[in-house]
Amino acid sequence: MSENIFSEFSPSNKTSWKRQAEKELKGSVDELKNIKITGTEYAEPYLTLEDLDWIQVKDIQNCQKKSPGWLNIPMIKWSNSASVNSKMINALSNGAQGILLDIKNIEPAKCEFQKLLHGVRLSDTPVYFETEQNGNIIFDLISKGAGYYIKGGIAYDPVANWMRSGQDYRNAFHEISALSKKTKNMHEFFPVMVESHVYHNAGATPVQELAYMTAVMVTYLDVLTDAGISPLQAINRFFFQFLLEQII
Repeated sequence: MSENIFSEFSPSNKTSWKRQAEKELKGSVDELKNIKITGTEYAEPYLTLEDLDWIQVKDIQNCQKKSPGWLNIPMIKWSNSASVNSKMINALSNGAQGILLDIKNIEPAKCEFQKLLHGVRLSDTPVYFETEQNGNIIFDLISKGAGYYIKGGIAYDPVANWMRSGQDYRNAFHEISALSKKTKNMHEFFPVMVESHVYHNAGATPVQELAYMTAVMVTYLDVLTDAGISPLQAINRFFFQFLLEQII
């Protein structure tokens, strides 16, 4: 696309942004710099092109050249099978590379997966099912007629769920082990999730958030290896969910 879609706007520097912000807020914006945004460090309330660290940008670009990078996976909340299917098809037709499907508030048997996944091939498109139920039940339902290879995973972190609900996480350990064994030949299906936002929302700093996630990962790794799953296979089947979400 060669057309500059912002050509109708004149360039603006940081001084102009500050002046406009103070006009709209009817006061100085300097005190906004005292707000902790990242938990441990202060951040500017507004940024412009001149604030970019081009060395960091170059490093990020180099890293992205070495790996596929992030997948575009929007979250879709459950309503009914027909509506959700329509939203999934629409998202995948407009650039989404997978789907995070929130079915926490419905029993898996009532999801009508055949209708829900109509036109979505799980062997080609990764779909992650966010749930607080036994992941084995969901896998058994979605794998019927789906072939021998499925992409996606079960977005359920028992420890994080315990922190929110008080439900004992240890009861889910054998479910995670069983699902990991059941899907051991599906290298793009991830049966174990570790999430971050339960710690973020509780006030953890970024360092604490990563530390808690690492501790939970080690806990699950111990559970899986105790069940006879090799450390390499176990660690390659984890996926991590962070706070950033787009809900449809």
